[in-house]
Amino acid sequence: MLQTRWEPLTKRRCLLMTPWTVTSMAKIQPHSRRFWAMAKMNFRENVVKTLLDQMEAGTAPWQKPWEPGRFRQPSFNPATGKAYRGLNQVWLEAQGYADPRWVTYRQAQSNGYQVRKGEKGTQIEYWQWSERSPMRNEQGQPMLDANGKQRYLETRLDRPKVFHAVVFNGSQIDGLEAYVGREPEFNPVERAEQVLSGLNVPIHHDQRDRAFYHPLSDEIHMPPKGWFKGQYEYYATALHEGGHATGHPSRLARDGGPFGSEDYAREELRAEIASYMMTTELGLGHYPERHAPYLKSWMAAIREDRNALFQATRDAEVIRTWVMEPEKRLELAQGKEQTKEMSQVQSMSPGMSVDQRMDQRRREAIDNMFEKHPEAHPTLWAMHLQDSLVLTGSREDTQLLPVNVLKERLYATDLSTDNLVRFMGQSAEMANWANVALGDLPNQDGGTPSALHQHYSRLAERFNKVDWLSDIAASSERKTMGAAYRAEILAELEKESGKSAAHQEFLSAMWDLDGPKETSRIEKPSWYIEAEERKTGFLMRLSLPIATENTKISEQSMSPQQNSSREELQMSEADKSQISNDQAFDHSENKRIYLNVPFREKNEAKEAGAKWDRRHKSWYVNDGEDLKAFTKWQQKIEVNEQEIDPMQEFAAACRSEGLLIDEPVMDGKWHRVAVIGDAKGKTSGSYRGFIEGIPAGQIMNFKKASEPVKWVSTGSKVDPADLERLKAQAAARKAEQQQELQFQYKQVAKRAYGIFANAIDASNDHGYLKKKQVTGETLRVDRSGNLLVPMSNEKGFIENVQNISSDGTKIYLKDGRKRGLMHVIPGKKNSPLIIAEGYATAKSLNMATGFSTVVAFDGGNLPVIAEAMRQQNPDRQILIAADDDHKLVEKLGFNPGLKAAERAADRSQAQILKPIFTNEEKLQGLSDHNDLHVARGFDVFRREIREQLSELGISTSRGRSTQILSKKQKTQSSQMSV
Repeated sequence: MLQTRWEPLTKRRCLLMTPWTVTSMAKIQPHSRRFWAMAKMNFRENVVKTLLDQMEAGTAPWQKPWEPGRFRQPSFNPATGKAYRGLNQVWLEAQGYADPRWVTYRQAQSNGYQVRKGEKGTQIEYWQWSERSPMRNEQGQPMLDANGKQRYLETRLDRPKVFHAVVFNGSQIDGLEAYVGREPEFNPVERAEQVLSGLNVPIHHDQRDRAFYHPLSDEIHMPPKGWFKGQYEYYATALHEGGHATGHPSRLARDGGPFGSEDYAREELRAEIASYMMTTELGLGHYPERHAPYLKSWMAAIREDRNALFQATRDAEVIRTWVMEPEKRLELAQGKEQTKEMSQVQSMSPGMSVDQRMDQRRREAIDNMFEKHPEAHPTLWAMHLQDSLVLTGSREDTQLLPVNVLKERLYATDLSTDNLVRFMGQSAEMANWANVALGDLPNQDGGTPSALHQHYSRLAERFNKVDWLSDIAASSERKTMGAAYRAEILAELEKESGKSAAHQEFLSAMWDLDGPKETSRIEKPSWYIEAEERKTGFLMRLSLPIATENTKISEQSMSPQQNSSREELQMSEADKSQISNDQAFDHSENKRIYLNVPFREKNEAKEAGAKWDRRHKSWYVNDGEDLKAFTKWQQKIEVNEQEIDPMQEFAAACRSEGLLIDEPVMDGKWHRVAVIGDAKGKTSGSYRGFIEGIPAGQIMNFKKASEPVKWVSTGSKVDPADLERLKAQAAARKAEQQQELQFQYKQVAKRAYGIFANAIDASNDHGYLKKKQVTGETLRVDRSGNLLVPMSNEKGFIENVQNISSDGTKIYLKDGRKRGLMHVIPGKKNSPLIIAEGYATAKSLNMATGFSTVVAFDGGNLPVIAEAMRQQNPDRQILIAADDDHKLVEKLGFNPGLKAAERAADRSQAQILKPIFTNEEKLQGLSDHNDLHVARGFDVFRREIREQLSELGISTSRGRSTQILSKKQKTQSSQMSV
């Protein structure tokens, strides 16, 4: 064969040159550093632009039809025998050459060939992310794993080493014979059947004219084989859906996204490229016309993020390998975990600054360190971290730090976040009794390090399983079995302790940390040595196990504004570059420091460089600026100790009425707050205060009174100059609080999106949905089986999720936004819009009318959502589905549900759709439209709703309402689609 002339070249990065090759290469001037710097900057832009142009013209490699029976040979390097991968593979095929061979200029010359004069090469790119070095202990001896093999330290580079090379196609090389492809040694249909069987995904032939993969049931649904034009087309379609199946959580765990979303378009792009790779290699043909409708969404995703194309081709290569080469699946799964960890920072909320994203990643890694590394012995690990990083500040200070202090100092260490996380993982692997034994105990038996490691690992594991409380157990069987096993282990320890005094100290330390507690009444063995009497310093310190429960880093210790003498809180440039890689520049604004600027001094503050925040009505400067010129406006107003601060006095009055309040806002407006006894999220209190003149205010606790309590300050009238400054101070404080609240909301929004994106589609068999007799096409289910209702803002971005258990308990993500968030259930285009409080109510009305419905989640949010919907839909009919809280009228004096609906209708010029109950139904506690649906049956409920709508002049004749929505609706996004 022709390819045997190419000599594998392995001792250099690209090739090993023979002496005559070196001589000939001496005449070639290497490219300058500037050339390669420009290449790194321009390579990706050139690739994206070229492939986007090809996609628009329909000539990208995966867009071209491929005849069944033709076999595609992937681009490869004949000098190394390796195929090009990922984007390099697609990029080389996009050049349009029929010859799949590609080599560098030097590789061609070293094998006796010459690139034709005037030919232009094609640039490719590859990355190196890590370096390896052998691990050694403090004595300089090699560290071995459980199998006695050398352990290596895998050092993750802060930035990858990016290499570029220029390659030439075989048809550009003089003297090289034309490429003749090898005939396949397999039958395409048999090979395809074998590949699909190895995927272990059931295929159901139950469709008429479409094929799809269902992630919830992990099944492929297709028409029968006989309905395709030929069996090649059938298997090509099945392999495309098999590519989607690799994204299942049990395989490569990709985020597919709902229909119409950017994630959905990305999944289709990677699956289409993977399908092209697989089907053309098998000779099954390629049928790109089926996925032409996705072209616009593909191009939009790539234009918005240039790296989307690189990521899609990389994922496509992984999909192809997973499906076609099952022997590499374990390796791919491990690589997926590493890739997931690498992208954690990039996946955080784009609204957060680079520093905030890195801070969050660092905090989560430290807060959950013991949960993420259960293999590590907590006390041994803590001591290793403390000693290695000198967290006590001095090597002479060997006192073991409490875990909360340990975590705070880990957070403040000068290691970059990436290096810290990696070091913690590597040290966790070393934190076990076997490694302690190898370092501190004499090898009297002459065994190999591997054998000793296994011996002490097994001993520690058996010791850890002893039931020390069996003597006081109620079960006689537990007493007998526990005592027998304990006696066996203690005899083994007795034998081990006779080897040397060092062995006794080692076993005594193991007894202290993992042995019985005082409550077990077990006496210490004769060989036990007290901690203070041990000669080995490390073992002397192991006297008490650390407590790892509820040890989170305090917010104060992590605040970048704390008065610390160190610069560790500033992230390294390497960290920043890792986060910024594959992302556009982060335009997040700096943290603002708000100033107490009285009105009469505003011009002075402006000249000094202060800026005006229109939204929060306060002057500010950005964090990091020189604050010397603004010192006078950072001072708090000092109130004469003999006088009473009116704000504090008003706060005390509010608290005496049961309001839960720290510092009141005295701006003359009503403010809702919680009161003593309120459930989470309730605000049964209200107040308003006036600071001008003689301070006064009103206080209202709805649980104990129907009229507000009046309050007047007992102090003297506030001086006008102080009044101005107090107002400025209050405005600055309010702006700071709002800034902190927005940051908190962004953090929760990131969590909410991640939770919903990683959940699976909800089944209509869920307990809550069955009880409410509704479906859940726009919902998902978490790992605990709870329904997830995404809560989106007016732009359609998820900021929170409502969690509904089977018994109907509803909770939201802690500290997240709720006001102004909604959930849209899509319906008929241009139909009236119905806004309801709860999901079940909104879904019942959607099923009965076919109209789009919006979930506002509670009565307080109903007017806010109604107003937002009216602004977005000025000419659309809007209906407010009221809840009838008749049970609360006697207690509160009004009907909260109807009152909320009236406020919503007033603010949105909408009509009210009120549930009408019989007296018997009211006694049963029915209060909303879903209750009517369940009590009277769907057919009766639908008829009555239509009659009610007809009385309001609204017709439901266009289209038909359905109890079960179409398949298309099941895949639609739950974001803004009204």
